[in-house]
Amino acid sequence: MKKIFLFFALLFGCVAMTFAQRTVTGNITDNSGLPLIGANVLVKGTTIGTITDVDGNYSLEVPDGNNMLVISYTGYSTQELDITGTNTVNITLAEGEVLQEVVVTALGIERDEKSLGYAVTKIDGSDVSRAKETNIVNSLQGKVAGVQIAGSPSALGGSSRITIRGANSFLGNNQPLFVVDGIPIDNGNLSGSSQQRGFGGAIAYDYGNAASDIDPESVASVTVLKGAAATALYGQRGANGVIQITTKSGAGKKGLGVEFSNQFSFEKVRNLIPHQREYGGGDIAGTASGFYEVIQDGVTYLTPAYSKDGAWGPKYDPNSQIRHWDSWDPDNPDTYKETRPWVAPNSDYQDFFETGATRTTNVGLTGGNDLGNFRFGYTNLDSKGTIPNGSLKRNSFSLKSGYDIHDRINVNVKANYTITEGENRNITGYNNGNPMQAFTQWWQTQLDVDRLKNSTRVDGSQQTWNAVGPVVDGSGNLLFYDASPNFFDNPYWVRDNYLQNDQRNRFIGGAGLTVDLAEGLTLVGNVGTDFYQSSDVAGIPIASVETALYREREIRFTETNYEARLNYNTDLTERISLNAFVGGNRMRQSRRSST
Repeated sequence: MKKIFLFFALLFGCVAMTFAQRTVTGNITDNSGLPLIGANVLVKGTTIGTITDVDGNYSLEVPDGNNMLVISYTGYSTQELDITGTNTVNITLAEGEVLQEVVVTALGIERDEKSLGYAVTKIDGSDVSRAKETNIVNSLQGKVAGVQIAGSPSALGGSSRITIRGANSFLGNNQPLFVVDGIPIDNGNLSGSSQQRGFGGAIAYDYGNAASDIDPESVASVTVLKGAAATALYGQRGANGVIQITTKSGAGKKGLGVEFSNQFSFEKVRNLIPHQREYGGGDIAGTASGFYEVIQDGVTYLTPAYSKDGAWGPKYDPNSQIRHWDSWDPDNPDTYKETRPWVAPNSDYQDFFETGATRTTNVGLTGGNDLGNFRFGYTNLDSKGTIPNGSLKRNSFSLKSGYDIHDRINVNVKANYTITEGENRNITGYNNGNPMQAFTQWWQTQLDVDRLKNSTRVDGSQQTWNAVGPVVDGSGNLLFYDASPNFFDNPYWVRDNYLQNDQRNRFIGGAGLTVDLAEGLTLVGNVGTDFYQSSDVAGIPIASVETALYREREIRFTETNYEARLNYNTDLTERISLNAFVGGNRMRQSRRSST
């Protein structure tokens, strides 16, 4: 009986709840009396809503206690209506103010996009930040028609090359000009002129392109200017297009505000070419089986030619017991004199690559009032590469402020300071230290990568698969084992023992003054500087197969631009406006490099 009573109690409760609402109907039109089709009608503070039909009519079930409707339609002013005591609400929506899309053009001049006679593409800063790239150039991939970006996203702050509408020169630089808050900046390749063998002829690291210093978290928008008409004000420097970057500000903010984000991203190397798994490496010399016979302590062993760098040798045979490279070295007590089957490896070269991880922490502080605004930002980036022992750290500070010191005078300052530190960056080109050169060209396919991790011998020298190997007499008796590398270093030993670290300090900043001389007549003055100092150290140990070296390098770059401009803007008619200016620019640039 209690269960039946409870059932009826719940039933009547649900019925009561069902009837605790009312139906509100009405019609929505524009100023001319035409129905607005698809206008939104929403009960304020809830998700209950509907849209108008082809006649502008609507019907909505409104719960008791809710007496406000919010009515909106694209291009019209949103209205809130009190429906207390009425179930019929008709309304005429007034046209709202249509916001024009504003883009930043050459010299930082803001214009309505539809008033331009040339092609521009604007990318919102949230789309740039969402890509989570350590190099801002890679963040533009696939977002702008006609823009081509070449580079490795997983190269630990490595170089990326960008071209707009293809190459314009066979021999010259085809890179576009980068401009940050109206300040032209350098985007030179910091890796040197030859990535084939690098500085000193034996090593080449990818230090990235200079635009990678820009913090994606501080970007408000990116405007890509294409064609001669769009870039004419930059002269020859803009011949290949212009990437105009505007950083975040506190404009439109009242009072103090705080922004915080902490994000993680991970990356894996994909689409590597698999090695064949039918033949091992070495050569087909030696005995009929393709192996060499070595006699040690009266026992005859078979061994492949590990001193060779050929990728093809004897066919795999699990019945063949072989002494592999790590069984000849007395420094390996666990594998010394051990024989193992001649089979494909459990872990091949693809297992050399690790999971890369990047943490990005961003803090922003904004403030503003009727006279001015500011924004201070800090971003910490900590990235671990996909190649062992590689890391990249970047600390970025930004400040942007504008203030009206008079009814007709505004001053503004902007500053971006970045400290970038790299360690064990990726080695490029045809180089012993570049693991991809070995993996894809000179590699013995039977090698188990996990066994290479023990890369250092007791005496500190390296332990490599490509050692000179067993030295025998005329009868095949072992005289001694030569552990020195023949052609290639152990890739793990390279990552553990090659010396590489770098640091780059960069400042991009300036100040500006805007004076309203008369209605439509404005005087603008700006000064902006791009400065960076880059230093790096690289070294190859004596135990390497490469020639030992130690190198220090420093690059100092400075560019300062002084600009003055007189602008005149006026509306001649409702549909015709006049925008004109006259101005001048002085640029000083210096670059010094020492090795």
